[in-house]
Amino acid sequence: MILKCTNLEELNLSHNDITSLPERLSDLQQLKSLVITGTKITSLPNSISKLTELEVLDISSTQIASLPDLSSLKKLKKLNISQTMIKSIPQSIESLTSLTELHLSELKTNSLPKLSALVHLSTLSLDGNTLTSIPKELSGLTELQSLNISDNALTAIPKEVFGISSLKTLDCSKNNITSLPKEIFNMSQLQTLQLSGNAIKQLPQDIPDNAVLQTLDLSSNGMTQVHSSLWKCKGLSKLHLDNNALTTIPSGIAALEKLTILDIGNNPLESLPIKELSALPVLQQVVFMNKKEIEEQRQKKANPPKIGRASCRERVSLYV
Repeated sequence: MILKCTNLEELNLSHNDITSLPERLSDLQQLKSLVITGTKITSLPNSISKLTELEVLDISSTQIASLPDLSSLKKLKKLNISQTMIKSIPQSIESLTSLTELHLSELKTNSLPKLSALVHLSTLSLDGNTLTSIPKELSGLTELQSLNISDNALTAIPKEVFGISSLKTLDCSKNNITSLPKEIFNMSQLQTLQLSGNAIKQLPQDIPDNAVLQTLDLSSNGMTQVHSSLWKCKGLSKLHLDNNALTTIPSGIAALEKLTILDIGNNPLESLPIKELSALPVLQQVVFMNKKEIEEQRQKKANPPKIGRASCRERVSLYV
């Protein structure tokens, strides 16, 4: 019945028990979006290559183990093959030069095609694989704004990242990264940096001035100290330092006048710059306790003291 709808532009078959797609799928010559995520489909028909108007193809969370030739899909803008059985990503993906989004998450692959021809790519998801490096050609993707390389086997932030001048969001969490190079703070467009769940014990002592970075997550790294040069990142709005081994927060944090959220819970803190925290003009949320303690206080309906302009019971908790 669907195949008779020859003017159909969107077909979403996600999350049902369908097991296959017919070869006659190519009859839908006006089709722009095909989504089959979460189905029981195990392969794509070769005729999909004839759907030359296709702009979105999402086969995520299926048992599909290989891709047919997609090189004819010149209008394809979004391709999602995450959480499939595909282990080897075909080089032919590089011919999809209109792509703006490419999602290759949780494929457990340790290698990637060059991707250098995907010059319009703005979002690239590579999380949940076993990558120890990324292709050097990624530094030439001048429109890339979001890169997710979390949950891989990286031991350092790839130097190729520093060459992506357009990057606004970088997620390197859940790797084995041991150091944070100061070059990351020189990236002129980077607004969000996720580094939780690594092994970064210390920050560089010579962090340069940075007014662009807004969100920095360094939680769960085993960090023993934070250098005061971090306060040079005066654009910070959200700072997560929870679940580390910090005993103190260095003075100078009052320089972060745009800070709205500070999470330093689950640290063996011995001292706090209370006066400086009180001076922060837009501070809304401060977490000093761990999640268990917060829940206990919620149950007791305890009233925490005010810090700056923040006084909401569920948002500010102070135990010294």
